Amino acid sequence: WRHMHCDRYLIEIGHHNNALIPSQSQWQLVSETKTVRRYQPKEVERVVIALSYNEEQLLVHAKQAWLEFVEEFRTQSQPFCTLVANLAQFDCICALSGLAMNSGYVLPDIVQDE
Repeated sequence: WRHMHCDRYLIEIGHHNNALIPSQSQWQLVSETKTVRRYQPKEVERVVIALSYNEEQLLVHAKQAWLEFVEEFRTQSQPFCTLVANLAQFDCICALSGLAMNSGYVLPDIVQDE
């Protein structure tokens, strides 16, 4: 099976294998070069159309699910914003305390906000 540009599931048969070339009623000639012919069986063509449709439906449903998730997260994002702010403050305190442990630095006094 070969994939060529937008065409998927093609069967490639060399010109030197004329005995393998199927009848036009069973397989459709899709493209041809100097050395090979590319065919697609009629059954595969029908299945590829259904596959393409289902892939498009998957994209539509995935986008819809993403938008629903984003909307739900947006309505419940305040606790996450608070958590991020607290983690940032904790990170600053840890960085300052690590720096203060080095020689030549002054130990900062941490006071509560009023």
